[in-house]
Amino acid sequence: MEARTARAPGRKARLALVAAGARLAAAGLLLAGEGNLSVRTGDTVLITPAGADKGHLAAADLVSFNVSESSGAALASTEVRLHSALYHRHPWVKAVVHAHPPRVLALAAGNRLPDCRLTVEGERDLGTVVLVGVFPPGSQQLADAVTRAVDHAPACVLDRHGAVTVGETLESALRRMLLLERMAEIEGRGIDG
Repeated sequence: MEARTARAPGRKARLALVAAGARLAAAGLLLAGEGNLSVRTGDTVLITPAGADKGHLAAADLVSFNVSESSGAALASTEVRLHSALYHRHPWVKAVVHAHPPRVLALAAGNRLPDCRLTVEGERDLGTVVLVGVFPPGSQQLADAVTRAVDHAPACVLDRHGAVTVGETLESALRRMLLLERMAEIEGRGIDG
């Protein structure tokens, strides 16, 4: 296992992951120690460290581990099992974003999910969003439930725990998370108006 080293493989991927964390923080989709992001480059997974402020990461802060390792890395996010399980079950997935989008969470609290058919982009890039029940953070049960959800859609809402999007690239996973929050915002305006 390799942790917290700027010389680790994937310098470009590290910088992209840092930038993605900053974009999510700027958009208000995660605060301080919330959420986690990862990207797979070959057999290596780069993931955000446990408890870190994703809006203020440096490339050297990221943790790397081999995708074939089932336990991940000691300094990695508490959701390392979730990320690892997604890469194992869905080889097409190259990036995972877990954030806490407030409008998505507000809809879910009212037993609703964003209707992604509200825009062409939402329907094309997200399809039908899947709800994942409440499971302990970092648990194998949560990892298993999310991997099953991704069998049906590239985005899922974790009841009282945010949302997860996946993609063939980091940019596609990030775009899906931003779009998911946008769909919730549009739907919320319809409810309020």
